[in-house]
Amino acid sequence: MESPANAIAAVTHPDPYPYYADLVATRPLHRDDALGLWVAASAAAVAAAFTSEICRVRPTAEPVPNALAGTAAGDVFGRMVRMNDGAYHMRMKPGVSATVAMLDPGAITQHAGTAAQRLADELRPAAQPARIADFAFRLPPYTIGALLGLPAGVLPAVAAGTGDFVRGMAPGASAADVERGAAAARALIDAVRALSALPGRQRR
Repeated sequence: MESPANAIAAVTHPDPYPYYADLVATRPLHRDDALGLWVAASAAAVAAAFTSEICRVRPTAEPVPNALAGTAAGDVFGRMVRMNDGAYHMRMKPGVSATVAMLDPGAITQHAGTAAQRLADELRPAAQPARIADFAFRLPPYTIGALLGLPAGVLPAVAAGTGDFVRGMAPGASAADVERGAAAARALIDAVRALSALPGRQRR
């Protein structure tokens, strides 16, 4: 079996561990010119990167990608805890972590199982392997949407909107992708805001 061509290819390689071990032993921190990236492989190099003031999630002068600035997608991006450093991250992460910790594992399992069965019936990935990726991408929005209390009927649109939103944020996204992503962000925000108007919905 051939060794992975690079650190990114290793992620989907059937057995990347010999390659990882070689990186740690021979190139714990190196520049991969083909990828245009620095690769930190050893525990010491990774720890140094995570604690360095110059290794940030986003450039200080561009907290939101310029292509998204002024759009609904940019507003959502700018509020993402994982896309922020410093005081905002320190202030918001404990709240996010505490909220996640409050979730009932049994409810997560139930919603995920229901969503998986629904998608399996709709997409039939066992018979059509090309749809496995679609199944895997739709499952998280279906599950999280159900946990939030979104009606089952809107989940397909939520999953599609999530896909448009993610594609619009991707590096190198076209102007059309960014526009669709911004429209999707507005729709997703509206869907969540509409939860308060559902009959019997209680604020938490």
